[in-house]
Amino acid sequence: MKTVVLKTKRLTLRTYLPGDEIQAHEYAGDTSITMMYWLPNKTFDETAEYIKSVIEKREQGLSDNLDFVIIFQDKIIGSIDLHFEEDKTTAYLGWVLKKEKRGFGFATEAAIAVRDYAFKKCGVTKLLANCDARNTASANVMKKIGMQCIIDNGTRTYPKTGEVAVEHVYELKKLNPSDFKIVDYFEMSKNQQTEIIFQLETRKDLWGAIPFIINCLKKEGQPQVSPTDGGFHDLLGPGRFFLMLDEANKTEITVSNKNENSPRLAAFLSLARNDEVDITIPGLENLTPWIGCVFTYPEYRGQRLSEKLISHAEEYAIKEFNAEYTYISTDHIGLYEKYGYVFFTEAGTVWGEQTRVLRKKL
Repeated sequence: MKTVVLKTKRLTLRTYLPGDEIQAHEYAGDTSITMMYWLPNKTFDETAEYIKSVIEKREQGLSDNLDFVIIFQDKIIGSIDLHFEEDKTTAYLGWVLKKEKRGFGFATEAAIAVRDYAFKKCGVTKLLANCDARNTASANVMKKIGMQCIIDNGTRTYPKTGEVAVEHVYELKKLNPSDFKIVDYFEMSKNQQTEIIFQLETRKDLWGAIPFIINCLKKEGQPQVSPTDGGFHDLLGPGRFFLMLDEANKTEITVSNKNENSPRLAAFLSLARNDEVDITIPGLENLTPWIGCVFTYPEYRGQRLSEKLISHAEEYAIKEFNAEYTYISTDHIGLYEKYGYVFFTEAGTVWGEQTRVLRKKL
């Protein structure tokens, strides 16, 4: 069976080849690795025999499983596995990295590549991953690629030591365009708004603007403290905060002392009279409306969700603002141009910085 190779920005993922056991044993034989189910291997021969078995089974058509080495700068730094259930629509994901290569995002980068390959090329509709409850690093990777914990009270027994540990199970279902729904935050109930803010807060470290957005939403309807510290409409004027929700993947959170399942927030943007551009500068006062705060969570990228949200916002701009143009303030080059935006001018912001202003004729 032919070798499968996946490329990411920094990594090459490749199914096992003879000779990989030499570098693979550097992590597979590391006795300080204690939370991997089948590791560590006590001898080099144990690692070599495993890799030989994997290669032979695939060459003989006895296995559809995919066991990749993770290669960085021409060196094997770990492995990541995709093991299929009998019906082939469900697969388990697992990985291990050399200790000195942890903390650089390599596991997340590799997991995203295998996740996307499983969904797009292998017919997988559901991914699962098992995790020792103490292994917070692996749990964080699972969350970053969109998985959520569905079982938190299981146990695992390590075959090499007999140790029993608490095991969590994480799950991610394949995305379907029909699963997504655009909603307006300001038309949601108070409980629903609380849920959205909760979801924003749990992952606010993903983007520096998220804490600002949370602050704007929390202070909506409260007295404005300063020109740059207030509610959404105080700061941006008339406008909307549109959300893209994933109704197939729901997350359980507690609202008003009741356990509820809420659709997961997949992407969002704002459409408002103002944005960060200082429209008091002569020549900028008539520029409106602005699309801003455009963000898609990492696990949902590549699904054209931002494009759908921007299109929705543009339709709203025509209807509610009677707009001829929509504007975007950004330092990105080539991102919004693919949605029809062109460079218009440079302008100062309310933060005292410079920004590029793009516009699109509606």
